[in-house]
Amino acid sequence: IQLRNSNTGLMEITKKEGINFTLFNPQRKKITSGKLPLKKINDKLSLAQIEGVYDISGDYVAFIIAANEENKKQPLFYRIIIDGTTGKLKNEEVIEELPEMSMGDGYGMVFGDTDVPTFVIEKDPDSDYYVVVKYNSIAKETKDRIVVSHYGPDHKVINKANYNTPTDKYKFTKFLAAYVHGADYVMIGTCAFNTKKSGGEEIRFYVAQLSPGKTTFLQKELQYTDYTKKAECYFVTN
Repeated sequence: IQLRNSNTGLMEITKKEGINFTLFNPQRKKITSGKLPLKKINDKLSLAQIEGVYDISGDYVAFIIAANEENKKQPLFYRIIIDGTTGKLKNEEVIEELPEMSMGDGYGMVFGDTDVPTFVIEKDPDSDYYVVVKYNSIAKETKDRIVVSHYGPDHKVINKANYNTPTDKYKFTKFLAAYVHGADYVMIGTCAFNTKKSGGEEIRFYVAQLSPGKTTFLQKELQYTDYTKKAECYFVTN
């Protein structure tokens, strides 16, 4: 990506050699290039996935999903911060983690209505505030399936809360999309539903807002009731 200072950062993930990073100046000349001296993330990144890359406070910031070095079945969410001027590593940190995956979990994803557990990063298009969503779709308790963390430009947590639907009528809850509006609030789109086996095919959609200092979401139910297993949501700002 091109940073606001007109430097360009290029990140390359290889399966055997770890992560290489190159920073170019506005004239497209290399400022620095080489392997990042990471300590917490394994060099063998065959299962790594870049979830997002952003310019935050003038730095090149990458969010990566990768397996735990000691337990390959456990996904971790890494945040890597690289100085946007020098190309030097400033910080690496595991900011979220999911529980270990089992064969039984995979069965539910293939044959049921369960999404694959994951992490989602969404940045405010007009500021350096961002939101991280830990989506543990296989959690036994509904309140533990969606955890929302609101971050500031300094990468410190403003607020963190577990999401729950307004009613306990529905067994399944899905995270659909997120939007963050500066320091003011975070919004997420969700749906809650039952299958034939869990009370009859029925679904409801919600938009939920989390404000700083609050532990519960202000929610509005949308007037869509058609049952679907492939719901998608997008936030578009004017």
